[in-house]
Amino acid sequence: MIRISFLFIFSLLKIVLAAQNLVYPVTKSVSQSDTFFGHIIHDPYRWLENQEASETKKWINEENELTQIYLNTIGYKPLLKEKIKKNTEIYYNTPVREGEYYVHVKSKQKERVCLFYIRKVLKLKTGQRLKYLTI
Repeated sequence: MIRISFLFIFSLLKIVLAAQNLVYPVTKSVSQSDTFFGHIIHDPYRWLENQEASETKKWINEENELTQIYLNTIGYKPLLKEKIKKNTEIYYNTPVREGEYYVHVKSKQKERVCLFYIRKVLKLKTGQRLKYLTI
């Protein structure tokens, strides 16, 4: 446990130091404002909304390059990538109320089986199991 904590702290320190050395692209600020319901709203970065403009494309490319430089300094990136992949393989939908029951679906991407969960309450008590139907 101590070793894992040390590696985690070391990785965070490395990221913080790497982030301090990054040089961000200059983002111009324009004088743009709109009036909505009597309130003046300043929008100095409105020019970034036009993603087809060459100036915006240049800025996006510079930001992406900087992001990749930063991400390449993360030592645990492969582990993080694997965890994200594992956590996104399972699909959950939002529970829907049907009469006195709540129903929701859980499935894995690579399997052709869906589990339909049915429960009377949204929150389960500790140790309480869901009833489910397999179709």
